Amino acid sequence: MNGEIGVESTVGVGSTFTVMLPMEAATADLVPARPGTFDPARLTKRHVLNIMRSKVPASLRILLAEDNVVNQRLAQLLLERLSQTADIVSNGIEAVNAAAQLPYDLILMDVLMPEMDGLDATREIRARLPKERQPRIVAMTANALSGDRERCLAAGMDDYISKPVQLEELAAIIQRQQIHVGALAASPSSTLSPAQTSESRPEYRQEYRQETIDRLIAAAGTAGASIVLGAMIDSAPRLLDALQNALARGDAPSVKRSAHTLKANAATVGADALARTFQEIENLGAAGDLAAAKDTVESARQAYLSLIEVITRVRQQLGA
Repeated sequence: MNGEIGVESTVGVGSTFTVMLPMEAATADLVPARPGTFDPARLTKRHVLNIMRSKVPASLRILLAEDNVVNQRLAQLLLERLSQTADIVSNGIEAVNAAAQLPYDLILMDVLMPEMDGLDATREIRARLPKERQPRIVAMTANALSGDRERCLAAGMDDYISKPVQLEELAAIIQRQQIHVGALAASPSSTLSPAQTSESRPEYRQEYRQETIDRLIAAAGTAGASIVLGAMIDSAPRLLDALQNALARGDAPSVKRSAHTLKANAATVGADALARTFQEIENLGAAGDLAAAKDTVESARQAYLSLIEVITRVRQQLGA
């Protein structure tokens, strides 16, 4: 058609693809005049170029503030499916410092983090940065308590997403922030055969939900799901020791924080009953009632170790 195709690309910024065709504009008699409709006769090459640019997603500068390595890996993989990458920090102080140094478009901010939580970090960012440097900040939290969304918005956040984060929800969040991302890649089907599903493994049913694992595989791919599960397995000893040590020394805030992380990990694989148990421990830590938490912590620890054994077998089935 005697046209041209071109691309301009800048690392860390994005790419613009253009297609130019030497076509004649339709004459007025072929284009019915309707109030409010687009008139192709007025479409110039400049318009064509602008339309192409508006539909091509650019890479965003994203900061992920999250102290849980499992959630870090999962968020990274989901962002990759949306053709995005992120810098990662592990607490609120690091998030504030990073935002001061680089002009981030979007910050995915965990609410409960050590050193400084996500709410205080958001307040600091809003107070420190000039208006033209303000990023969009989206809360990520494993809590589903009444008033959480309102507290996040009151701190200066723009939106709110629950953990474990799902691919569709993350894409919707980004779209609501008026950030254009590429279309979702076709979700790969689970590599587990019918003979490997929870229906043929009744002993696993009480420990995790197969449909949750399948969603993880669909969102992150088999290799990505293996990475997330591997992070959960590898971090288990450290997280359980941190919870027990915090309980032994009477450190209620650390008990709350450790239980929060373990709750999020259990929810990632659909271990809902165990996640609720860690929520109870988190609440006891928040209330400073560690005496009541002692027996619950030990039973939750044993249940989490059993869950890790099962997840290790699931990961082996994925070919890891």
